[in-house]
Amino acid sequence: MGATTRLRFREYTVPVPGAQTLTQGEELSATISSAECVTGAEADCGAASGDVLSTDELVRWIATHQARTGHEIFEQITRRVIRSEAGMWL
Repeated sequence: MGATTRLRFREYTVPVPGAQTLTQGEELSATISSAECVTGAEADCGAASGDVLSTDELVRWIATHQARTGHEIFEQITRRVIRSEAGMWL
């Protein structure tokens, strides 16, 4: 005989960018950005900024890399840790 599995579903709330609600005493985590140079005819340059916390730092890295290499195409990656809130059982 096979095993029987019962699944129970639950609603979850996940913050949507631009519509964030915070509970008292909770703070948003910092947004972390990075950039990678994807300029190159046969292969991407691959130079990366590493993680930065401010847009100014990221722009400074891109401008410096472009001034040194003449590269103009970058990929920006932005991440933030969020918390999912469990709701009622369905």
